[in-house]
Amino acid sequence: EEAPAAAIAAPKPPAPELPPAPEPEGTPVFDWLAHTDSFGDGGAEIVAASLTRADGAPLPVLRGGEHVALSWRVRALREVVLPIVGFHVKDRLGQPILGDNSASLGMAVPDALPPGSEAEARFAFRMPRLQAGRYSITLTIASGPIDTHVQHHWAHDALFFDVTPGGRNNGVMLRVDFDEAALRLDAAA
Repeated sequence: EEAPAAAIAAPKPPAPELPPAPEPEGTPVFDWLAHTDSFGDGGAEIVAASLTRADGAPLPVLRGGEHVALSWRVRALREVVLPIVGFHVKDRLGQPILGDNSASLGMAVPDALPPGSEAEARFAFRMPRLQAGRYSITLTIASGPIDTHVQHHWAHDALFFDVTPGGRNNGVMLRVDFDEAALRLDAAA
């Protein structure tokens, strides 16, 4: 049974204010998925997201240069053929400064996500040395060929993170070299 398209595009209640930036060290990552605006046809949904150290441990502080893992769980509400997962990191002005997707990377993905199945998208990489400040991450699940894909769930600003001053910044317009990029179908599917 197909999920109604309005299920994902439905307006959310007003989001509470984000916490202030940590001083000098604190929780640098804020899960905002429940409050984000999103769109898509409802064929799949993003149900959880995290930004951690590459080993899965919480990030006590983020300065840039750390090995991190950006992960999110997706649930197929109907069959999702040729799934594509991707993300954008945006600066305080909402400008995308880095990101990628499984199709552009040519990463191995399941041929399809069966209805009701869940999968985890994971991109592991060295966080670039960004200017101190607050950044957001937009997450996506789509399907089909990259040129004619169908967007199932695009979650604007699903995560926020703060970069604490320290370390050298080589600029913000760059390409990330990933240590890992994967989408794994849960064994139960």
